[in-house]
Amino acid sequence: TTDKQHRFLSKWFLDREEEIHEFHHGCCIGGDEEAWEIVHGLRFEIVTHAHPSNLHQFLSESALQLSCVKHPVQPPLERNRDIVRISDVILACPYDFLERQRSGTWMTVREARRCRKHLMIIYPDGSAREENKPEELL
Repeated sequence: TTDKQHRFLSKWFLDREEEIHEFHHGCCIGGDEEAWEIVHGLRFEIVTHAHPSNLHQFLSESALQLSCVKHPVQPPLERNRDIVRISDVILACPYDFLERQRSGTWMTVREARRCRKHLMIIYPDGSAREENKPEELL
């Protein structure tokens, strides 16, 4: 993630101290790892759920080992679908502004849209796009 994405995520989590009780992540180096570090450093208790993939070269050992709950290893696409299915809000920090076909982040965004999940896409410049806010789902 970029510094601006990191700042956005930090503020987003801090602003929702009373609302967030669990955080599910994919244990990947990069965005998952940085989001886990933000959550891990908060002043309040959040149960972290690690969902590792079978692509071990992308695994963040610290995000896996220090998470409260460790889910079974899965192929990345299955893992991402499971994370979308069990989450209320999906936070995505793509590498760039253009949607890509062969990208786990963008696949997760597409799955969140398909499932009509509350979705926050945080772009590299720190701007964000929010989709399917709860009041839009009623």
